[in-house]
Amino acid sequence: MTQTTTALIDLLFVSNVDSIQSHGCLPNIADHEGIFVSFHNTQQKVPLQTRSIYDYKNIDEKNLIQYLNQIDYESLVFSLPVCDQAEAYSNILIQAREKFVSTKTIVIRPCDQPTVAWPPFGSRPFYT
Repeated sequence: MTQTTTALIDLLFVSNVDSIQSHGCLPNIADHEGIFVSFHNTQQKVPLQTRSIYDYKNIDEKNLIQYLNQIDYESLVFSLPVCDQAEAYSNILIQAREKFVSTKTIVIRPCDQPTVAWPPFGSRPFYT
């Protein structure tokens, strides 16, 4: 080793040399020099996503119950073959939801945590 050379103990490996903005050695720390590297860092802007969700907190419960009680299930569901009854009943419930449950649009940011709604219908557990 000569007066004009320096031994680096700490090495730094990068996979893309083009991303390095600057690099070099720091003043002596104890018995060796430290190294530094600064990278070009551009943060990509992720577009916000929007979703339409059902607003069950503001359901028109009174009219929904009245609507469901007025349906003639015998002719609309139970008169069908057993294999078609589940779909017919589901269609009735879907139409009721569209009629009495409003929707709202929410914005989902990339850093938002997923949410879980429990119990599913407000604060009343369905298993009691």
